[in-house]
Amino acid sequence: MDIASAVVDGVEGAIAHIARYSSGHTEAIAAQDANALRRFADAVDAAAVVLNASTAFTDGEQYGMGAEIGISTQKLHARGPMALPELTTTKWILEGAGQVR
Repeated sequence: MDIASAVVDGVEGAIAHIARYSSGHTEAIAAQDANALRRFADAVDAAAVVLNASTAFTDGEQYGMGAEIGISTQKLHARGPMALPELTTTKWILEGAGQVR
């Protein structure tokens, strides 16, 4: 397992560091200050943001979703743990008898 960690000066330093170096996958903070935790959660751009817990919880099974196929870091369609439903599309078929709107 590879991890990247840094000691930074406060929550703003953590947010800046993550904005520069993050993969967008999972980011975590350990803090006692509720305002710092809230600020971190609101500001960090990642598929999963972990507050005072292990990043090992970033897993579909741990989220109660069942086993995932992967974890997406993109912002469209699916973000975070993905399983079959997130990798499929929907096709809508509407059948009418001449209705108009």
